[in-house]
Amino acid sequence: MWTTVASWLFAITLLVISAALVTWAIHGGIRMASAIEAEVEEDQARPEALAVPVQRGAQDDGDLIAEPGPAPPPPDGPPAWLQRPEPDYPREAIRARVEEGEVDLSCVARADGRVAFCTITSEIPEDYGFGREAVRAAHDARMRPARADGEPVDARIQFSVRFRLQ
Repeated sequence: MWTTVASWLFAITLLVISAALVTWAIHGGIRMASAIEAEVEEDQARPEALAVPVQRGAQDDGDLIAEPGPAPPPPDGPPAWLQRPEPDYPREAIRARVEEGEVDLSCVARADGRVAFCTITSEIPEDYGFGREAVRAAHDARMRPARADGEPVDARIQFSVRFRLQ
């Protein structure tokens, strides 16, 4: 009788351990296995190389001496990604075996570099959590702010987040 009870306990223990390992593999492995791309309009502003005036020094027989001038203000232009959104693959999509999704977002790139006030403009397929995960990740992303007259300003941005389960 004790061998039957011990056998059942051993079998239950193996099932619990197997379930824990599968859960760990799904939750730990999905983040590494999902490929996420975030796209934003191409940054048109390109920082120009600093031009430093150079003159010949009278005392140094031809050595070049650089005269530093005031630094030019940063160029005006649209925001650019410093840290792109990195969403987790939604659990609902994993359970339903949905292998890809796409979310279009409209957000505000704040003057302090944060991304805020995101709204979902499109989510394909719906009801699997792709939009929720894209918005959560967008709020964790960072941007170089847009500039106007050399000052950082808030700017409306639109971008897509693509999910692919690999």
